[in-house]
Amino acid sequence: MLSFRAYAAFALVAPFLLMGTAQAQNVPTGVAPDWSAAQTVQVVMADFSFTPNALQFSANKPYHLRLTNKADHGHSFDAPEFFAAVTVAPEDKAKIVKGDVEVEGGKTVDVSFVPTVSGPYKFHCSHLGHAILGMTGDVVVK
Repeated sequence: MLSFRAYAAFALVAPFLLMGTAQAQNVPTGVAPDWSAAQTVQVVMADFSFTPNALQFSANKPYHLRLTNKADHGHSFDAPEFFAAVTVAPEDKAKIVKGDVEVEGGKTVDVSFVPTVSGPYKFHCSHLGHAILGMTGDVVVK
């Protein structure tokens, strides 16, 4: 039988598990991004934290998002609304599944993109219990 704590953790995490399932889409802009001019933004994943946990991007500028997992087990960068609002480099599209990028323990995953829709977005680790323990963050596209 599951403890009250297990039920409470599931109840708090369940809304994150049911978040939107938008796929990253390539929005045609008429001009291919110059990936050599892209700014690299590093996010370090550790046990129950993202560093930094607040990201800011400018619309229509290319970026390389470097997700480095310092833990010995997997974490994810789950941001379906954000990834639906960017143009992802064709070679990186397969790294994003339903708005989620999985990063194995001790590994790094790079995703190149151009933000196309301004606004605030949220991200979190979709692994059970990780978001409730603080693995959340915010993205702003201006």
